[in-house]
Amino acid sequence: MDFSWTKEQEMLRKTVREFAAKKLTPNLSDWDKDHYFPYKEALKPMGELGFFGAVIPEEYGGEGMGFVASMIVTEETAREYGLEKASDLEENADQFILGCSQEFNERPDGYPGFVEHYGFELGDVSPTRDFNFVKDVVRGFLAVAASGKTIGEEINIASNSEISMADTLALIKSIMKSDVQFITDEQRIRPEKSEVFRLWGDNKKITNLTDWEPACSLEAGLEETVSWYTNPHNLQKFKSAIYNI
Repeated sequence: MDFSWTKEQEMLRKTVREFAAKKLTPNLSDWDKDHYFPYKEALKPMGELGFFGAVIPEEYGGEGMGFVASMIVTEETAREYGLEKASDLEENADQFILGCSQEFNERPDGYPGFVEHYGFELGDVSPTRDFNFVKDVVRGFLAVAASGKTIGEEINIASNSEISMADTLALIKSIMKSDVQFITDEQRIRPEKSEVFRLWGDNKKITNLTDWEPACSLEAGLEETVSWYTNPHNLQKFKSAIYNI
């Protein structure tokens, strides 16, 4: 069995090694010192060069070079960037590049369009929910704790309004100026008796017993949330593997 590199793999290895030496090595100390995740300086250019699309078939916008090519990218990046950080680059690339062909990366806002190209598979989007922005929730807890009238009471911290998941998704899509498609996946639809089709919290008690009332609209809260998540510096601190605030 021949374990030598193919001509394409050798070319890829040379390209990644030259990129790492030119773009990564001169900046590593500063990035580490500043706890900075180099999306624009490293991740985006690597995506445009096809480094993260090695295992994705060409018909879906990838390079179609297989897992050996992906290993080459990690290995050559690790020469300059360190194995742990090189692996982090590839792992976090999912949040920014996903697809990595020029077709997917050429967007006005600089972010890739893999999800927009394929769409999200969802279940039933007709159920409604009552959403609170996290700042309003925290203010609600503080207001309840500060009021002597709330002792022993069961209190809803709610917006006293409801919106369907379909309308929520449409609002997020509008805020992000996205053309993403939402696709119904029948397997994701819950059995009728296991779904909560309507959640609408009555906030009369908390507004009567405290000076609290919702201060942030759903749209304003979503805009602030989108702004936070589209900032690579914030994502550097985000713990995607656990549920936390």
